[in-house]
Amino acid sequence: MIYQLTYKSHVSYTPSLIDLDQLLQRARLNNELASITGCLVFFEQRFYQILEGEESMVKNLFKKIQEDSRHNEVELVIEGESDKRLFPDWGMLFHNVDETVQSNEELEQFRRNVFLLTGLMNTRTKTEYSFWHSIRNAIF
Repeated sequence: MIYQLTYKSHVSYTPSLIDLDQLLQRARLNNELASITGCLVFFEQRFYQILEGEESMVKNLFKKIQEDSRHNEVELVIEGESDKRLFPDWGMLFHNVDETVQSNEELEQFRRNVFLLTGLMNTRTKTEYSFWHSIRNAIF
Protein backbone atom coordinates (compact mmCIF):
# COMPACT_ATOMS: atom_id res chain seq x y z
CA MET A 1 0.00 0.00 0.00
CA ILE A 2 1.04 3.58 -0.68
CA TYR A 3 0.59 6.14 2.09
CA GLN A 4 -0.82 9.51 0.97
CA LEU A 5 -0.95 12.82 2.83
CA THR A 6 -2.50 16.10 1.71
CA TYR A 7 -1.75 19.44 3.34
CA LYS A 8 -2.01 23.15 2.63
CA SER A 9 -0.05 26.11 3.97
CA HIS A 10 0.58 29.82 3.54
CA VAL A 11 4.05 31.02 2.60
CA SER A 12 5.76 33.18 5.20
CA TYR A 13 7.36 35.41 2.56
CA THR A 14 6.82 36.33 -1.08
CA PRO A 15 8.95 33.87 -3.04
CA SER A 16 10.52 34.91 -6.32
CA LEU A 17 10.41 32.73 -9.42
CA ILE A 18 14.02 31.76 -8.65
CA ASP A 19 13.05 30.79 -5.07
CA LEU A 20 10.23 28.58 -6.36
CA ASP A 21 12.43 26.98 -9.00
CA GLN A 22 15.12 26.20 -6.41
CA LEU A 23 12.49 24.79 -4.04
CA LEU A 24 11.14 22.55 -6.78
CA GLN A 25 14.60 21.32 -7.81
CA ARG A 26 15.56 20.45 -4.20
CA ALA A 27 12.20 18.77 -3.61
CA ARG A 28 12.55 16.64 -6.74
CA LEU A 29 16.01 15.45 -5.71
CA ASN A 30 15.15 14.79 -2.06
CA ASN A 31 11.84 13.13 -2.86
CA GLU A 32 13.41 10.88 -5.46
CA LEU A 33 15.97 9.71 -2.89
CA ALA A 34 13.12 8.98 -0.43
CA SER A 35 10.86 7.39 -3.10
CA ILE A 36 8.25 10.07 -2.45
CA THR A 37 6.05 11.29 -5.29
CA GLY A 38 3.19 13.73 -5.44
CA CYS A 39 2.06 17.07 -6.72
CA LEU A 40 2.71 20.59 -5.44
CA VAL A 41 0.50 23.49 -6.45
CA PHE A 42 1.43 27.08 -5.61
CA PHE A 43 -1.29 29.70 -6.04
CA GLU A 44 -1.88 33.07 -4.37
CA GLN A 45 0.75 32.62 -1.68
CA ARG A 46 -0.44 29.12 -0.71
CA PHE A 47 0.95 25.66 -1.19
CA TYR A 48 -1.33 22.68 -1.76
CA GLN A 49 0.43 19.33 -1.81
CA ILE A 50 -0.19 15.62 -1.89
CA LEU A 51 2.71 13.37 -0.89
CA GLU A 52 2.86 9.64 -1.64
CA GLY A 53 5.24 6.94 -0.49
CA GLU A 54 6.21 4.78 2.44
CA GLU A 55 4.35 6.02 5.52
CA SER A 56 7.33 6.79 7.75
CA MET A 57 9.12 8.66 4.93
CA VAL A 58 6.06 10.79 4.11
CA LYS A 59 5.40 11.56 7.78
CA ASN A 60 9.05 12.54 8.30
CA LEU A 61 8.88 14.88 5.31
CA PHE A 62 5.62 16.40 6.53
CA LYS A 63 7.21 17.03 9.95
CA LYS A 64 10.05 18.90 8.21
CA ILE A 65 7.52 20.96 6.26
CA GLN A 66 5.69 21.85 9.49
CA GLU A 67 8.98 23.05 10.99
CA ASP A 68 10.07 24.93 7.84
CA SER A 69 10.05 28.69 8.42
CA ARG A 70 8.89 29.27 4.82
CA HIS A 71 5.49 27.81 5.77
CA ASN A 72 2.81 29.34 8.02
CA GLU A 73 -0.44 27.71 9.09
CA VAL A 74 0.45 24.23 7.85
CA GLU A 75 -2.80 22.28 7.88
CA LEU A 76 -3.06 18.53 7.45
CA VAL A 77 -6.10 18.07 5.22
CA ILE A 78 -6.27 14.26 5.18
CA GLU A 79 -4.10 11.16 5.13
CA GLY A 80 -4.73 7.59 4.07
CA GLU A 81 -3.66 4.67 1.90
CA SER A 82 -4.00 3.80 -1.76
CA ASP A 83 -3.25 0.69 -3.76
CA LYS A 84 -1.08 2.73 -6.18
CA ARG A 85 0.41 6.16 -6.68
CA LEU A 86 -1.65 8.89 -8.31
CA PHE A 87 1.51 10.75 -9.38
CA PRO A 88 4.38 8.61 -10.63
CA ASP A 89 6.46 11.81 -11.03
CA TRP A 90 6.75 15.03 -9.05
CA GLY A 91 4.80 17.93 -10.52
CA MET A 92 4.15 21.60 -9.82
CA LEU A 93 1.53 23.99 -11.11
CA PHE A 94 2.35 27.65 -10.70
CA HIS A 95 0.62 30.94 -11.38
CA ASN A 96 2.52 34.20 -11.02
CA VAL A 97 0.15 36.53 -9.21
CA ASP A 98 2.04 39.65 -10.28
CA GLU A 99 -0.67 41.54 -12.14
CA THR A 100 1.93 43.52 -14.09
CA VAL A 101 3.12 40.28 -15.66
CA GLN A 102 -0.07 38.24 -16.06
CA SER A 103 -3.30 39.34 -17.67
CA ASN A 104 -6.80 38.38 -16.58
CA GLU A 105 -7.04 36.18 -19.67
CA GLU A 106 -3.94 34.26 -18.60
CA LEU A 107 -5.33 33.80 -15.10
CA GLU A 108 -8.59 32.50 -16.54
CA GLN A 109 -6.67 30.09 -18.79
CA PHE A 110 -4.76 28.84 -15.75
CA ARG A 111 -8.05 28.29 -13.93
CA ARG A 112 -9.52 26.41 -16.90
CA ASN A 113 -6.42 24.24 -17.16
CA VAL A 114 -6.57 23.34 -13.46
CA PHE A 115 -10.30 22.67 -13.73
CA LEU A 116 -9.71 20.31 -16.67
CA LEU A 117 -6.82 18.60 -14.92
CA THR A 118 -8.82 18.01 -11.74
CA GLY A 119 -11.62 16.54 -13.82
CA LEU A 120 -9.30 14.20 -15.73
CA MET A 121 -7.61 12.70 -12.69
CA ASN A 122 -8.99 9.33 -11.69
CA THR A 123 -9.17 9.82 -7.92
CA ARG A 124 -9.54 6.62 -5.96
CA THR A 125 -9.13 7.73 -2.37
CA LYS A 126 -10.42 10.41 -0.01
CA THR A 127 -6.88 11.81 0.16
CA GLU A 128 -6.72 12.28 -3.61
CA TYR A 129 -10.21 13.77 -3.74
CA SER A 130 -9.42 16.18 -0.89
CA PHE A 131 -6.25 17.35 -2.62
CA TRP A 132 -8.11 18.29 -5.82
CA HIS A 133 -11.07 19.68 -3.89
CA SER A 134 -8.77 22.03 -1.94
CA ILE A 135 -7.20 23.29 -5.15
CA ARG A 136 -10.50 23.83 -6.91
CA ASN A 137 -11.89 25.73 -3.91
CA ALA A 138 -8.85 28.01 -3.85
CA ILE A 139 -8.84 28.77 -7.55
CA PHE A 140 -12.55 29.16 -8.16
